[in-house]
Amino acid sequence: MRSPEHLEKWAPDPGTWDRAQVLTSPKKWRELGARDELCWGLSRTGTATLHKVLFRFSDLSFHCSCSVRKKPCKHVLALAVLLLESPGSFPVGRAIPAWVQASIERLEKKDPNASGQILPPSPEALAQRRKNRENRLARMSRGMEELEQWLTDTIRQGLGQLEGQADEMLDRFAARMVDAKLGSIGRRIRNWKSLLGQKDWQEKLLIQMADLFLLLRTFQRSEQVPEALTQDMFQVAGFSIKKEEVRSGPAFKDRWSILGVIGGEEDSLRFRRTWVQGQQTGRYGLLLDFAFGDKPFEDSWSLGQQFDGELVYYPSSYPQRALVKSLEEIRVRAYQFQGLNRLDEMGHIYAKALSLQPWLLRFPAFLQDMRPVKEAGGQWNLLDATRKYIPLFCPEETAWKLLAMSGGQGLDIFGEWDGATFLPLSCLSQGRLVDLSPH
Repeated sequence: MRSPEHLEKWAPDPGTWDRAQVLTSPKKWRELGARDELCWGLSRTGTATLHKVLFRFSDLSFHCSCSVRKKPCKHVLALAVLLLESPGSFPVGRAIPAWVQASIERLEKKDPNASGQILPPSPEALAQRRKNRENRLARMSRGMEELEQWLTDTIRQGLGQLEGQADEMLDRFAARMVDAKLGSIGRRIRNWKSLLGQKDWQEKLLIQMADLFLLLRTFQRSEQVPEALTQDMFQVAGFSIKKEEVRSGPAFKDRWSILGVIGGEEDSLRFRRTWVQGQQTGRYGLLLDFAFGDKPFEDSWSLGQQFDGELVYYPSSYPQRALVKSLEEIRVRAYQFQGLNRLDEMGHIYAKALSLQPWLLRFPAFLQDMRPVKEAGGQWNLLDATRKYIPLFCPEETAWKLLAMSGGQGLDIFGEWDGATFLPLSCLSQGRLVDLSPH
């Protein structure tokens, strides 16, 4: 029971466990304390109510003042996980509050008002979890079969059929993918609408369709491909990995600098991509956050922020997405970025990354000594010292801002490369990072 993995087994359902992960941050708690096998704290909810929570490892007993019927609730699980992962958040020697002592007495007297003890999941519950997973995989499999037929029919009939009716057709099929538990694929297909009308849209759409065809073939032959690539395929398809599974992986310790932050919204779901780079290793990490409606993101990140800490990466054949396992913010900032000053270097690294993870959507790059230039036709490019260039993808005012800051000299710019264009997110000017992300 001394690990988050063991705790997960005692959650009444997967949803409770997922909601508990949101609360496994010291910022979500007040008056934390621990003594011997006992820990306690006050959990703040969205309505500003403070729930009284305690957990005792010796006999797996617990109490929470919330009204949730399924026990143990998310507050109890989160408190236990927090103690295991961040014991330093619990002050040593703090006196046991009166409410904790009263709750312990009720537990020992088997008072019906006490919350109770964690019990192992019943064979029926375990069987139901296995059945749920099997049902989801079966729905995904049927969805992949439908995707294959749709892609094949679309190619046979020609892309010209999409003109004039693409929006309705793509929305309808994207909804079918969501119903088949292939939400990520549905979002990709829905986003194809933005390609129509662009220059060379047929070529761009064919590349997207080829990516999905490769994805479904990998799904159909998942037992024959490497485990890391299988993990990539499932994540691209929409099968999420629990954060606790990720946190159990190897950790990478470094001083991390935030090089770029970009956010957006899709169907009431807000997202935020935060790119960090380790000063010693030069390794990049993508901190991906989501929030519904007006709810705030769990963590607050800002451009230029630095922290000493550990990152753990989601399993992948080319790891990018990561979670922060521990951190200590650095007040005095001293940037030491590792970048590339030749675009052909970036091209070689990007090609190797694609050979490992063929569904790579974004490739982070810190490019040094780059000059923004504008073609006669109006296209903005980044030019390196060897006169090689890549197209910029940004608002016109951002391009002019880059030109003004460069003063005709080279700039150090961080951004995302998608294989065709470069989206600038920040640049280094007079020793500070300037935000270039679209808002």
